[in-house]
Amino acid sequence: MRSCQLRNSPLEFRQDPEGKYYCLLNNVQDIFPGETRFRINGTFVLPPSDENENENESMKIRYYPDNMDGTVTALGHSTLGPSDSNTQGHVNGILSQCQCQAQNLIPGPSFAPSPPMSPPLGMLSSPTNMSQVTSNSQVPHPPSSALTRGNSFGTQSKIIQQQVADFANNQLEVNQQILRRLDEAEERDLEASRQLVEMLKKQLESEERERKTLQELLKSEEREREMLQEQLKHKEMLQQANDRMVILQQGINAVLVQNYELHEYPIPRRFVILPEKFARKVIRGIEDPWDDTESSVSTDDGEDQEGLLDMIKNYDPRNLLEEKFRLYFLCECGEHTPAESSTENSSTCTSAQPTTNTKNKVHLAKHEGYELSRPTHFLKRYGPYVLGMLQILRFCLNAAKFVAPVVGLAKESLDSVVDDVKSISEQTLDAVNFSIAILEEELGRDSNIEALYSNRDGNDIFKNLAALEGADLRQLETFLRNKDKDKILGNLYRTTTSDGHVKWVCLEHFETSYRDNAARSFISTIETSHGFYDKKLRKITMALSSPITTKDFMKQLITYSFTTDELDLTLDFGFGSTDLSRIVKKLAQSNVRILKLDLKDTDSSRADFKLPGMEKYQPLLELMSNRKLQQLTLTGMDYFGSRTSDLPKNREHSKIRSFHHLNSIRTKDIPRLVNILSCCTNLVDLRLGSHTLSMYQLELGCAVGALTQLEVLHLIGLDNENEGNTKTYTEVNGNQYEEGILSKLVGGKVKLRELVVTGDLV
Repeated sequence: MRSCQLRNSPLEFRQDPEGKYYCLLNNVQDIFPGETRFRINGTFVLPPSDENENENESMKIRYYPDNMDGTVTALGHSTLGPSDSNTQGHVNGILSQCQCQAQNLIPGPSFAPSPPMSPPLGMLSSPTNMSQVTSNSQVPHPPSSALTRGNSFGTQSKIIQQQVADFANNQLEVNQQILRRLDEAEERDLEASRQLVEMLKKQLESEERERKTLQELLKSEEREREMLQEQLKHKEMLQQANDRMVILQQGINAVLVQNYELHEYPIPRRFVILPEKFARKVIRGIEDPWDDTESSVSTDDGEDQEGLLDMIKNYDPRNLLEEKFRLYFLCECGEHTPAESSTENSSTCTSAQPTTNTKNKVHLAKHEGYELSRPTHFLKRYGPYVLGMLQILRFCLNAAKFVAPVVGLAKESLDSVVDDVKSISEQTLDAVNFSIAILEEELGRDSNIEALYSNRDGNDIFKNLAALEGADLRQLETFLRNKDKDKILGNLYRTTTSDGHVKWVCLEHFETSYRDNAARSFISTIETSHGFYDKKLRKITMALSSPITTKDFMKQLITYSFTTDELDLTLDFGFGSTDLSRIVKKLAQSNVRILKLDLKDTDSSRADFKLPGMEKYQPLLELMSNRKLQQLTLTGMDYFGSRTSDLPKNREHSKIRSFHHLNSIRTKDIPRLVNILSCCTNLVDLRLGSHTLSMYQLELGCAVGALTQLEVLHLIGLDNENEGNTKTYTEVNGNQYEEGILSKLVGGKVKLRELVVTGDLV
């Protein structure tokens, strides 16, 4: 028995019209000469036959390309043999082979369609071919019984083939059912996936709707908030409109009241009458309570006191025609005339502060009064009014204790002046009591107005007293026209309040009211220009942005100079020497004592070519001649020495006590600083330099060492320019410093209270 591999065999394979591969039996026999039976991979090869069971002209053996690794085995020259057992074994072998191939058709987990089942390679299709093979192999023909068995074998082979075909068909149906079920399962999975996707889409749509709903809610809340803000704004605008209407109505009422009272009250309305015998001394004391001459009232004048008391006790009302009276006007001071505190000469004087607020109490005007030629006629016409005025004046005198103005007093004379003022108050009160007694006796009244006015302030105590109006006041004006041809009107000044009422006040209250109104107007102007005003320090902080703004501000500063003691000024524009000159001249006319000037000069061009006295910073040197300036701070400038000239040698010494030059100090700046320090011999506080390019030379140390009154010294970022490498150190307050500027201080008469040094000097 011989065999060979199909892949390495020289067989010639062909393809029939149906596309099936085959090889001729002759080619196989050429490889195995004399052999008639063959087996491929253990399977018998039968000769093929056509549908009519006719033998082909040439024997064909079917070939399957995917079985190239198989083995062809020659079985020898013997035929099938007469034995049924051999035939049955051969058939069983073929059947088992078909069953195995049929089982391979059952799809597994990874099922894929396979080509239709075909018989093994070399399987014959008909018994006729089998006989042809036998004849070609020169096998002797068997007897008829053998042929019968051969036909029976062919029939069985067909049956087996039919069974195999049926099995393949059944298996194909099974496979198709499996495929259908798989398709159905896949369809169900796809449907479930589609449903899941649809559900996710619906969920996303629901979330999108919720998000849009939330956005709509937020927008609705925003609209409600905006509507609420609009309502609040509208309400505020209505309130502002109402306030403006109220202010406008008040203004209209004030104008109407002012027009009426200016016409009806051309003269003061509040007056009293006092006996001429002792009223002159009282009035002279009120006019000049601080006068030390013989006319002033003294507490040692016991004779006058006793004479006044005797006059009051021994007065006989029947002698009214023989008495001489004088008319005195009252100052209509009140809340519309705020008290003024003196700030001038605060270093040497103090203010006499009363125990009660008496500045705005009713008091007699500083005037000698007007003589009444016919007191009886006058008292009959104005007696009740004068009596009420006297009782009000007595109440005010009892509350205030004295009515003289509060001014600055020297400490050593304060006690004596207070005693004089008390004496004046007592004598005025006695005179008022005397006049009240006369009027009550004459009018037959004994009313106690003080009890009625005891709980009222200065503005309310006159409400229950009928004011003089119309004919009464015009008749009084006629009387004054005869007595007061110069129209002095008791040295009173007419002013109007914010509600339009006309008031007649003394000069002191008139100036105070004017200053307060002017100060409020000036502060409003400062705040409008983005400035700041400190009422406690009387300090203005202001940034000027143009020459026009500078001109207007300095003009107002002169007009309202009484409001400012300290000025912090910043020049935030490209200024020139003309602008600085205007500022310096206006400062000389003001009351500014502390000046901080920030030039913010970023111009690095050096104007050395200008003539002496025409430099950019030259006007700043004129500040040294300001007699009111006590502290000067200069910042934000550069090339100070190159942009200024020397001060005159015959210049008088400056009054400046504190000088701060917080700028870069270049080599050419040092002679100018030395020149300034030699002029400011009264310096107590000196601060020089900055952390950018600040040089030091020995002559600067000599100038600082000459300041004998110096107490505070700050040297910021100074770079020492000692010649050579030798450095000498000096000890000050336990710290060692390089020899030079500090050695001059220690070696001189300077006794520093505060010393701050930064830079190479330490």
